[in-house]
Amino acid sequence: MAKASAYAPAGMKVTRGIMVDAQAHRIAEAQRAIDEAHEADVIMLYADKIMDEEVAGSFTVEHDAAEAQQRYYMELCAVVDRLEGWDALALVDLVRRYTALVPFEQIKPFVVQILKSLISHNCALAIDGSCVRSGLTRDKALYDILALYRELGGSFITVGSLATESWMIGRGVDELEAMLQELGFEGVYSYHEHKAVFHGFANGGAVAMAS
Repeated sequence: MAKASAYAPAGMKVTRGIMVDAQAHRIAEAQRAIDEAHEADVIMLYADKIMDEEVAGSFTVEHDAAEAQQRYYMELCAVVDRLEGWDALALVDLVRRYTALVPFEQIKPFVVQILKSLISHNCALAIDGSCVRSGLTRDKALYDILALYRELGGSFITVGSLATESWMIGRGVDELEAMLQELGFEGVYSYHEHKAVFHGFANGGAVAMAS
């Protein structure tokens, strides 16, 4: 579980967030972390481990790209409908950052299920600037995932930095917003006390989550 903060470039505004690592075999632990996050403005789920193996480490080393990606998205499918009280799903493209390119059609059925769950639960899709900083937006499926989300009727996006150092805060946000506008999204959302606040692109309202 990691803490996060949010900021708006125009008129600094800080909110409190929690990122909860959700694994299918540790659902009870994840739910407890969600339930105990009393002071958080936003609770985001993510999966950086599969069966306790690091996605950025042994998991993607020990499995070929197709298997790793299918297992990753199956894991997300298994957790999004079993947990309650969270606001957004983050790092949905994480496994594609650490594996070879696999045709999107091979994972699309799993991604469709995940995105439909987000839409039905009125939870946001959280994207972050770390993929931009690494040059991993279009060729590693984030663009495809966002296009699919839009096609399915999704519009609930929150934009983040995934910053581990202060200089990273806000880096990549402009590029992500440009991509969202290209795909037809009208704005992004921030959170205050688990309530989503819309910031339209027409009003210049960039908001980024920084973890």
